[in-house]
Amino acid sequence: MSLGEVIARAGSALVGSERARHLSAEAADALDWACAELRRTLHGSSAPEFEEALASLTRAQDAIGEMCSTLALAETAIHAYLRHLGVSDTDAPVTTVAPESRSARAVGTPGAGPSRKPGRDTPAAADQGVAADTERYWKPDGLPETIPVEWGAGISNRKGTGIRWHDPLNPRGSGVRIDKGDPDSAWPSQRVDHVIVRYNGKVIGRDGNPIEGSIKVYFENAHIPFSEWSKWSTWHTP
Repeated sequence: MSLGEVIARAGSALVGSERARHLSAEAADALDWACAELRRTLHGSSAPEFEEALASLTRAQDAIGEMCSTLALAETAIHAYLRHLGVSDTDAPVTTVAPESRSARAVGTPGAGPSRKPGRDTPAAADQGVAADTERYWKPDGLPETIPVEWGAGISNRKGTGIRWHDPLNPRGSGVRIDKGDPDSAWPSQRVDHVIVRYNGKVIGRDGNPIEGSIKVYFENAHIPFSEWSKWSTWHTP
């Protein structure tokens, strides 16, 4: 096998792992919602069947967390291997999967796709098979280099237009979401491009400290203008 083929295969493995990790993060979001619904149902009552279902969902959450951590370790190893070969992993030629339907993604059916370069500057993350909705995928100009490269290219927001990343070692507790501003929003903080930062389970405010309460109550502090956040020293500290 030639060096070019080795590099291409390593790049393809990196993209595949990123895709699996981001889809796992979406599954974790869905499980969070399901657990919350069951907890509300169980509030003040006893239902053995629901309690067993909640226990099963919690075990599934733990399994997904472990899988994301394992995938992140694999990606780190691939990054190191590509650097050892003297090639930037964002320049490695790869053959990626084409965007497919939600049902096809659910069963992991790959499609044939054109050659692309992985990395944050890819025109559409869906070309790497990591964006759930290409119409919602958007990233602002001037995206800083503070997002860890191990987090991948980012995926589309579940609601609204924008892009988000999850920490592969803590997918439910740490991450960054960038929302495109809506000039017609009733909330001034949402009229400009803004960022929501979560660090170890806490929402970080504009001053770099965790907010005391929910985003709905402290939205002005939780919605960090992108123009401010892009100048922070790290993704979670000013």
